Amino acid sequence: FDSLFSRNSASSHVADITPTYCLCSKATLEEAKIQLEARGFVLKVFFNMREPAERLWSQVKMKNVIHNLGLNKEEEIDFYLEYVKSSDAVRRADYVSIINKINSVFDSQGVWIDFYENIFNEQ
Repeated sequence: FDSLFSRNSASSHVADITPTYCLCSKATLEEAKIQLEARGFVLKVFFNMREPAERLWSQVKMKNVIHNLGLNKEEEIDFYLEYVKSSDAVRRADYVSIINKINSVFDSQGVWIDFYENIFNEQ
């Protein structure tokens, strides 16, 4: 989290988003909270859930592109079917545990939990 301030320590607002934050331990989230609050920030946490199978399929396709794996569609499907059994995939889709962790660290008034699909909903 220190990298958020490396460009300008006088920042009044910062934002960071990554799917891997859901894998942070409670202790890591607590430390981030302490560090940010010590700098005077009022924290707002947004947890965006995505339908797990769609999220995993998107992750597989991104891995293929980012890591230049060169997988064709059939190979992506095979990769998906193997990866879905991994502890990493299971942990990323364990929304109950992730939400419980978030709620145990951050003030509920500063937490917003929603579904990815709602971003595109006009209502």
